[in-house]
Amino acid sequence: MFRDVLRKVTERIPVLMSTHDVADLADEANTVSLMNGGRILHHGATGTFLEHARPDAAPGRQAESAYSVLMGLEGAA
Repeated sequence: MFRDVLRKVTERIPVLMSTHDVADLADEANTVSLMNGGRILHHGATGTFLEHARPDAAPGRQAESAYSVLMGLEGAA
């Protein structure tokens, strides 16, 4: 239900959503900003964010992989 409401609202106005759960990010956001320690590590299109994922990232886990790579939690490809 929340996602349905979110989709309807974002058709009319921009929405800032803060989350630590990046799993559904690609379905919900057009733009992604990633911050750590007050520094912006990424700001741009969701597709550009997902390009940081490791090539061996499991289907549906690209956002989690991109997050881990950008945060320095796992090595880049």
